[in-house]
Amino acid sequence: MAIESSQFRQLLEAREVVVVDAIRQHLDDAGREHRAGGLPDVMDTKDSAFRDTMNTIRQAGLIREAEELEDIRGALARIDAGRYGVCIVCGEHIPEARLKAWPTAKRCRPCQEEREAEKRRGH
Repeated sequence: MAIESSQFRQLLEAREVVVVDAIRQHLDDAGREHRAGGLPDVMDTKDSAFRDTMNTIRQAGLIREAEELEDIRGALARIDAGRYGVCIVCGEHIPEARLKAWPTAKRCRPCQEEREAEKRRGH
């Protein structure tokens, strides 16, 4: 295969540092807020809704970053195992253009599209 995995390793490792830093920042911010007593006491339903919205946004960001970190580490493991750029479903090579656009891709485009269609169908 023509894919030069060392280039992808460097890209993935650099992104891993950024994501880990973002996760640490989220956790540090949550810790500071907790030590400071959290958001101001709830005064009315608008304040309560605001607090709930802020907590949901923070949690969603942390979840998204944790999932990205898992994908990055999975891609690095596939590089180490010599399976980077090979679809985990069908075993076909993932085109280099797809990996350049999505370095953590673990499925070829047809297999990824099928997975997304199954999710939409509720499987």
